[in-house]
Amino acid sequence: MKRIKLLYTVIVILVVLAGLSGITVGCELLSPAPETESSSVQDNNADDPGSEIKDKEYLENLTDSFLAGDVSFHIDKQTYLSYFPEDIKKIIYLPEKLQSSVKKAIIEATEAYPLGFVPRHLTKIYIIGNEINTGDVDDSIAIATDKTIFLTIGEKNDETLYLPVFHHIFSHILQNTYKELFDPYYDQWILNNPEGFEYYGYEPDIDYEDRPEMYKDGFITSLSMDNYGCDFAEIAAFAFSKDPVFLNSVMNYPRIRQKFELMVDFYNKIDPLITLEYFEKIYGQKLGYSE
Repeated sequence: MKRIKLLYTVIVILVVLAGLSGITVGCELLSPAPETESSSVQDNNADDPGSEIKDKEYLENLTDSFLAGDVSFHIDKQTYLSYFPEDIKKIIYLPEKLQSSVKKAIIEATEAYPLGFVPRHLTKIYIIGNEINTGDVDDSIAIATDKTIFLTIGEKNDETLYLPVFHHIFSHILQNTYKELFDPYYDQWILNNPEGFEYYGYEPDIDYEDRPEMYKDGFITSLSMDNYGCDFAEIAAFAFSKDPVFLNSVMNYPRIRQKFELMVDFYNKIDPLITLEYFEKIYGQKLGYSE
């Protein structure tokens, strides 16, 4: 099977502005990645989204199996090099004392979605201690290749920052898995950008400037201005992270609100449980979508 590799280079800005995490993520399509270890989860390639009704016990077992067997702090050298053949430096494994808190963050991330949603669309999550050389100019600390995610926890970042990063990368996986559903949103999406705006690339310095002006233009971070997929993924990232500042932007900036609604509509086509009312429940606050 041809596997499409998505590279997401994460630059962690250790300054929290207006309550946001300060993480920005860059992403681009790279070359096909090899077939490697198979997951113990067999239900992560649904061809017809929302068509199968799973009972609660099944979904609980699916999720428990994924978290127990497919969130890994170890990868052998041969498998690692099959993904990243240019990265010949020694793999650094995450110290055991950090693994429980990181695992807790991953569990929290999966719980933002309906039961069973994440393991149906991911095969593996690897958490390691070294940044990854993919042949690009800079090493990467968050990478998705097909339906496998690699996260790096080290001196430059920690697990508390990885909620929006995980959700951003997961959004790209869904965008590619359900490309026929995702692509048609483009025309509606760009109507919520400033007139004449064209996606132009990633400028992290903008994140230090006037965020309200950025929100007014319909962008949640400077990465949102990179391309349509990243713009969409940033909305998803902060929405599923339950970020209170993002909630405020949805309530007060019409362009952000419209993009949020389009994002939810896309996810709803994958899983009908994800609705605007669903977000009211996870935020514990009325957003104006339910009576």
